[in-house]
Amino acid sequence: CVQVAVSPSYEQRCESCPTLPECPSDPVKECPLALSICACSLLSAGCNWTVDEGRCFGPPSGPSGVPCALCPFAVESCPLPRIVSISPPFGGDLGWDGGDYDINLTFDQPVRFPNNADPVQGEMVIGCKLQEGQFLPLEAPANRRVNFVIQVPISKRVMLSDRVVQIPLGTERFWTRYECHLNVTRGAVIGLDESVPNLETRNHVVFISDNVPPMGLQFSPRLADANVDLGTTVATVTMSEPWYLMMRQAELWRLKVNAGPDAYEKVRTLLMEATATGEPVEQLRIPLGPLAPDTLFSIVIPAGAMVDRSNNNFTALEVGEWAFRTDVAAGLVEALDEGLSPGAITGIILGSLALVGTVLLCIAIQRYKLVRKFENREVKPMEGSTPKASQV
Repeated sequence: CVQVAVSPSYEQRCESCPTLPECPSDPVKECPLALSICACSLLSAGCNWTVDEGRCFGPPSGPSGVPCALCPFAVESCPLPRIVSISPPFGGDLGWDGGDYDINLTFDQPVRFPNNADPVQGEMVIGCKLQEGQFLPLEAPANRRVNFVIQVPISKRVMLSDRVVQIPLGTERFWTRYECHLNVTRGAVIGLDESVPNLETRNHVVFISDNVPPMGLQFSPRLADANVDLGTTVATVTMSEPWYLMMRQAELWRLKVNAGPDAYEKVRTLLMEATATGEPVEQLRIPLGPLAPDTLFSIVIPAGAMVDRSNNNFTALEVGEWAFRTDVAAGLVEALDEGLSPGAITGIILGSLALVGTVLLCIAIQRYKLVRKFENREVKPMEGSTPKASQV
């Protein structure tokens, strides 16, 4: 090897390479005695093997020789890459309070990723389990439930520098908080100078926080419900996980009459609240107030109105996303718009009754005139028809 971490012992040199007649301490003297690459690699620090000349030489006598990896007996005597630091440290957190989801491995020497020519090709694996006491949402997929494994192939590793390898996990979805163990097996990286595999590292513990925002699972009134009872006074949302209310204000909007499908106008501001039942996942309650009949309404909840226990913000419900239509009114009172004073309501009722009375009077007058026309024989039979007896 070009450099040897610990010089091989007398027994290692002489028992592994019996072709050596003796094992002198001076590498410049002992290197020429080696008859094979393995014998050369097992000698003291600095011995190198030249493929072109087929000989072993000491440090001051020539260029670097072939790497230790070509001699199986010598690999363990070479300086294998080892991890000197991991970020986050043992027991640290990934993703907490807006933090990143990257694991960084720092090695004590330049390294590269293995290729098909390397005899040893290791792997990086992260085994995770649900942290004790954590809530697991029902909609969490099977590959993110109680126990799962994340494989980190070469295509998912990032070489930040010749000594730092990053495992980015930001594209992975974590539905709650997990306890994870990182294992870096032998050959996951290869030493750049000696082409030797790394020393393995096992059971580095990190805690990975939930990065999925709280979501609404069930809505009342339902999304796109077309027959919402006019007696509905409260809207509710069943959330996917425990949450905290960060702002109370929501908004009620309605679709304008005889307008386009996106022409909404704001009706009023609503105040949101939790059900406070003591359940792990509280229901979100939104008192609505009176609703107009046969009207398309939409409830708007702003982004960040709620957060989960990992401080993930609720994604906004925009105008038109949670929309529903109310029933047609059964009577005139139900047909009145919300927000009218008692005097205005009375005026509208009286005006409606007057209109109905006028219409009925007009119908009666027209019917009377028609009867009189028949009696005065002003209504004649159509041409070609047979006259009735009363018209003869």
